[in-house]
Amino acid sequence: MSFKENRDFFFDLFERQVISEPIDNIVHVEQPEIVLLSNIDSNDLMKRKGYYSLKSIPRYLVPSFNVNFKTKRIAQFHQGYSIKINDDYTSVDDYVTAQFKKKAREIRRYVKRLEMCFDINYKMHIGTISKKEYDQLFEALRLMLQERFIQKKEINDRLLEWDRLYKIFFALINENKASIFVVYESGKPISISLNYIFGKFYFNAIASYNLDYSKFGLGNVIIYKQLDWCIHNSFKHYEMGRGDYDYKRRWSNQIYTLDHFLAIPKRSNFKSTQAFRIEGFKIQFFEFLRSKKLNLIYNNIKNKLHFLNTKNVETEYVYNPYNDEKALENMKIINYEQNDYLKLMKPINDFLFSNSAHKSLLKVYKTPNKSEFILAIKNKFQKVNLL
Repeated sequence: MSFKENRDFFFDLFERQVISEPIDNIVHVEQPEIVLLSNIDSNDLMKRKGYYSLKSIPRYLVPSFNVNFKTKRIAQFHQGYSIKINDDYTSVDDYVTAQFKKKAREIRRYVKRLEMCFDINYKMHIGTISKKEYDQLFEALRLMLQERFIQKKEINDRLLEWDRLYKIFFALINENKASIFVVYESGKPISISLNYIFGKFYFNAIASYNLDYSKFGLGNVIIYKQLDWCIHNSFKHYEMGRGDYDYKRRWSNQIYTLDHFLAIPKRSNFKSTQAFRIEGFKIQFFEFLRSKKLNLIYNNIKNKLHFLNTKNVETEYVYNPYNDEKALENMKIINYEQNDYLKLMKPINDFLFSNSAHKSLLKVYKTPNKSEFILAIKNKFQKVNLL
């Protein structure tokens, strides 16, 4: 049986900062004179009998294969998404204006509204992080991802490898090869992003947010703030990788093709050569199925079976008008931030968003009804019934 090495070029590059065998070096398509990474051991591969299957090579990077290998390139159906950071951009607002045009105001509104309603801080953890803080943030992100994908009723591949990611990221952060970016509300993380860093490439790999703050567009906020950091730190690429999501399409100014390369030594035996050809047909066939979206049917069935008996994680509630201000005198004002009232956070945050008010102005009254509350900001009132 012939040897076959399967590699994911994309994650080899950003996670391990190596290039997949048997590539000699890689360059950027716009700067072919500058070698980004080289592989000094590629000649040793000639001793191994078989071939190499290297998926997810972005077309903006050009691989130079060892001269003793012949290759076959197959375009993948799924595309990649990234932001090219031109020298013209001196701040994130320059990019937002160029990319979103008339809708740029909507992106900025999310940031302003979040900062208007809460005490918000942003922190980029890079170069150094304590083990205690690392553990706390990693667990917070895991819970956010878990709830987000239960809400979407989709299986998340990164959660399936969470233990492996937990083991590697601490060292990567302390070696400046990765970062954790956090949005804090009054010291509490409400949105977290794990990122790989390779040269002037910043790869926003895993991100999620607290569903109680979903009204504030935290997905846009976290990209906005990280992109601003990248611009001010002279990064050239803000990478978002694979996965066809609406937010990636809207933010990206570079949507690129991913290629799957097969490589085999030119002097290979018949068995290896036949296996190489069969592998090529198999990959082309599966990419054809993806182009017909048959993989989506399979994924939908798998997701439905996985979440068959899963309850909705989002708080369900209804708003009703309230105008009996005098009745409030007989009601108790509660400390809504206690654990007993966690289900109130989503309707409270939605109320703050709608009224553009800071949470310090909010009062929450408990009515005699067990699941009924009155939200009040100055002369604005809303009755909330938790379902």
